[in-house]
Amino acid sequence: MNAGSPYNVPAGSQVPMTSVIEKYQKLAYEDNERKLEALANDEIKSEQPFNKNHLRKSPYTV
Repeated sequence: MNAGSPYNVPAGSQVPMTSVIEKYQKLAYEDNERKLEALANDEIKSEQPFNKNHLRKSPYTV
């Protein structure tokens, strides 16, 4: 029999989490660099003027 419950195991107590932490820190850093570059080049989608070209005409207009 097991001495303890297998469900009450703290995260990272069984396997070293350093590689996982490094992976997600790298992804976050790259994402922040991309966002800063877009901010510097004024390419943020939410700050661009509204473009009506993507709207379709209603099928009911004659």
